[in-house]
Amino acid sequence: METAGQSAMGALIHLIGSKDGRTFKAAVLKQRDLVVGSNENVAQVESQAFVVSSNAASFLNVCEKMLAVLERIEKKLDK
Repeated sequence: METAGQSAMGALIHLIGSKDGRTFKAAVLKQRDLVVGSNENVAQVESQAFVVSSNAASFLNVCEKMLAVLERIEKKLDK
């Protein structure tokens, strides 16, 4: 990978085992644009954070229900 302002010729770093470097680069640049971008991009990041937070809460709820079921099963097996 080459970086802006690099004084030496060639890549500054090599990511061993990385696949599809162009896709990786595009994803990194997209994330950069979201972080340092316009107010519209800030709103998009905040919206994505809300979705992640909501999904995490739903996942936690499912885990708690599964734990309750497993505890009931354990009690029946102990009898």
